Amino acid sequence: MRSSPCPRFGTSGQKRRSYFISFLQLYFNLLFYFQIHYFINLLCTLSPSTVNLIFFSLFHTT
Repeated sequence: MRSSPCPRFGTSGQKRRSYFISFLQLYFNLLFYFQIHYFINLLCTLSPSTVNLIFFSLFHTT
């Protein structure tokens, strides 16, 4: 009875999984950045009264 049947496969799987997780983190960071950039551009194109209305509805919901 061995404790681990194939330790080499486990370490390679962990390394591949860590690479995949870091890639997902990078992808979601880029997605978040582009969403914020798009939201700021959208706010800049809107009229000031609409922006004031949006911020009023956001910050006075509580």
